[in-house]
Amino acid sequence: MGRASVGAWLALLLLAAPLGAREERESLQAYLQRLRQQRDALLGAMQGEVQGYVRDLEGHALSRNLDGIEAARIKLVQLGAEAAPLLVERIDPGTSPSDAERLRSSSIAQVLADLRAASVTTRLVEIAQQGSLEGRQNAIHALGSSPEPERAAPVLVGLVRAGAPELRGPALGALARLGGATALAALDEALSDARPEVVRSALEALARARNTELSGRVLRITATPSEAFRVLDPLLSWYRAAEEAVDTAHVAALVRLCGDPSAPAAERARILEVLPRFAKRFDNEVRKSLRGIAESPAREMREGALVVLVLAGDKSARRELLAPFDERIAKNEGFAAAYEERAGAYYRIGDYKEAVADYQQAIRLSANDLRARQDTAYIGLARSYARWGKLKEAAQTLEKAPLTRQQLSDLRRDPAFAKLLENPRHREVFGSR
Repeated sequence: MGRASVGAWLALLLLAAPLGAREERESLQAYLQRLRQQRDALLGAMQGEVQGYVRDLEGHALSRNLDGIEAARIKLVQLGAEAAPLLVERIDPGTSPSDAERLRSSSIAQVLADLRAASVTTRLVEIAQQGSLEGRQNAIHALGSSPEPERAAPVLVGLVRAGAPELRGPALGALARLGGATALAALDEALSDARPEVVRSALEALARARNTELSGRVLRITATPSEAFRVLDPLLSWYRAAEEAVDTAHVAALVRLCGDPSAPAAERARILEVLPRFAKRFDNEVRKSLRGIAESPAREMREGALVVLVLAGDKSARRELLAPFDERIAKNEGFAAAYEERAGAYYRIGDYKEAVADYQQAIRLSANDLRARQDTAYIGLARSYARWGKLKEAAQTLEKAPLTRQQLSDLRRDPAFAKLLENPRHREVFGSR
């Protein structure tokens, strides 16, 4: 029955006979029984279509055809919320599932999350509390989109407080998507937990959901170095995901973290990588602090601060950043690594045309040096083309690069190649060897 809504059919049935007429002809109990029979008949008519799409999904899961899985998933969603009761039992793959069964079950859980059907809330709660581990995780994910947050939120909070790490993270993620007072209170509680792993899970959940409602609580973590550095990865993930919620107070706190000598320079340099996206919120104090960091003896701190200042519009910072690279090349114009290093600097400040020229020169010079490795220069060249919007050139560079199959597969996760992966003409380059 395609996209026809069982709920709509039932509504029409209810309107078809006035209440008085129904009471005259049959008891309410008999009338409800008749409606249930009609509902079951409609679900039965839908069942064949559901099973067909599920078989398609299972076949694609066996071959790990992600495009095919997505196509089958979309078809299931298009059936409407009335298909949810026919799918909910399939989200639990059992205690020893194969990879294909895991993929099928998680894909169907995403269908249920998209359908947001109140008809399966009770069953999702049961699976979340009593199913296999992966079944519980799938049910938790679906509950994060529940149209009945007043029922779903207390269950998810209970799973967070139960303390099982394999369920706590998914439950926090579901709460971050669900929203509402109960969910936010539980997430705030997790951010205040003395255990770093709990705070880490809460930040990861907020980042994935792009949830900015607790930005004030996140700021308190950022402003406390002893807390911030122990959860730095998910903290920076939140800042990348929640750009619109970052004000001058957040920027100032991040810059203070960069200048905190209690943490290793490598960790502080990672904070500098996030700062350019907030350049419009820099005030004079922030720029002054960055100038101070640019005088650090640690190379990664000096270069990182200068990159931030360049991207914030400081023209003198560009000259300061590039000067050491220019000097190294002037001393030995035949040294491939020097060109590759300067290309990396150009790439970081978004000057992709100059980056391409230097990477190409590094590749030409390294061709005559048996000791030199060309793979990183080829990857840098492909990244520069991709960021420059030259997808054809990026794909051609990867095709002729001396890279292993594993290296090409790993590049799928590189954000620089996101548009290349989206393009049907070029995506095969990552799995063609």
